[in-house]
Amino acid sequence: MSYFHVRTVIGEPDPDLRAKARHALEGLGFAEICDAPSLAKAHQILRREGADLLFLNMSAEEGDAISLVEQIRSGRLTKDPFPIVIALIEEAAAALVKRIACSGVDDALIKPFSDEALIAKIEGLSNGRKPFIVTFDYIGPERRAAPRQGMTSARQIDVPNPLAMRDGEEGRDGYAASRDHARGQLEQERILRLGAQMEWLAAKLSDPSLTETDKLTRLLDIEWAGKELIGRIGASSQEQLLRQLISQSQKLRKSEQVVPVAVLEKFHEAMKLMVRTLPSAGGLSVPFLARPD
Repeated sequence: MSYFHVRTVIGEPDPDLRAKARHALEGLGFAEICDAPSLAKAHQILRREGADLLFLNMSAEEGDAISLVEQIRSGRLTKDPFPIVIALIEEAAAALVKRIACSGVDDALIKPFSDEALIAKIEGLSNGRKPFIVTFDYIGPERRAAPRQGMTSARQIDVPNPLAMRDGEEGRDGYAASRDHARGQLEQERILRLGAQMEWLAAKLSDPSLTETDKLTRLLDIEWAGKELIGRIGASSQEQLLRQLISQSQKLRKSEQVVPVAVLEKFHEAMKLMVRTLPSAGGLSVPFLARPD
């Protein structure tokens, strides 16, 4: 397996660790390696050039690296939402492990790491990559062996593996085709999940056990999801309907009186109609992810 054309970014502030990682990677045959001593530099490289493999320091002092991974996976930062992401974490960062996993990383290395540990991660990820799942608050590798009790399993999306597919021109073309296919599936699933979440939130508004604060929170969540949906589906009849629903949500939220249940139920019915009119998988365009190479 050749790694010569795998674009790699080492996002780590410690120069000794960066040098150590570079030495181990060069020993495996990696050639396209960029150093990113700060989160800002990693962001700049990813936005301008993209990456196939990203090592990213996830310590609290380094800034919001978790948000950076989420931006990659959602397609807000790069055209390719599928780079291999290996989190670099401190032994003392155990409390952050769950948040880091929920950002969509592929794997993690505990600092300081040995050459052997890094090489083992690369070889393991080269030989197999977990499929992705998409929910309203997560895009990334499937980690559960089975769905939680009472929950249905999310649709799994087979995603390309740049460590195994970047060998030569033919490999690059094959990777691009596989990336675009998986990206379309991811986009469709994200649209459906956001729509379903908006409908669920609207249904909960008429729950008599909710406080007014709870209702305000759900209305804000509806507006957030609606704005992301507008960005993903582009100009369409659904866009106009979404803007109307967001406007209605804002009016409900700004009302200084208790909103009658009948009004909330009517809002829910409008939301259900919107969900039924979302784009189908067959004719979907993906303007939100259509960044130039």
